[in-house]
Amino acid sequence: MNGFNLGDYVDVKERVKLLFEKWPNARIQEALPVIRQFDGREWIEITVTIHLGDDTPPVIASAWEPRGTTPYTKDSEQMNCGTSAVGRACGYLNLGISKSLASRHEVELRRANHDGPAPTRGAKPSHDVEQPFSDTITDAQLALINKLARDKNLKSDALNAYYQSVIGRPIQTVGDLTKADASKIINSFRGIVED
Repeated sequence: MNGFNLGDYVDVKERVKLLFEKWPNARIQEALPVIRQFDGREWIEITVTIHLGDDTPPVIASAWEPRGTTPYTKDSEQMNCGTSAVGRACGYLNLGISKSLASRHEVELRRANHDGPAPTRGAKPSHDVEQPFSDTITDAQLALINKLARDKNLKSDALNAYYQSVIGRPIQTVGDLTKADASKIINSFRGIVED
């Protein structure tokens, strides 16, 4: 990357300073991290929302960071990812983007950890990786649902119809169920009535 000039990029700290200068009542909210499996690697996704303190709709931005492979990123994935997401959200507010939406922080991280491109938004996580902060059905819920279905002698061709009747929406596979959907199905199997 000869001739590459980081001076063209604004760091996140400066973007946040610009944010609070323009919107003193702004508030930055970080969502729980989501662990994703993509291209044989683990990534962390952080989404932040910036509330401006007025009637303006909030700004939402996400960033992905791979599991750290350098001394600078290892065990700091969530913090790095959160910082990148905040920088992007500030960029969406036209703060510190005269040269680029990417912040200096993001560019430095990619240069330090250039094991491949970041995944695109919307990439489907693999269900063979535990995703503790995901809304996707857990392996334990799936196992319990399968056991309860066997106990009730429900055949596989009738299961999706049963699941859909309980959760009130169509699904293609059991992998489309959320944790909340799974809880409803488990409660239904157990005879617990929900509102």
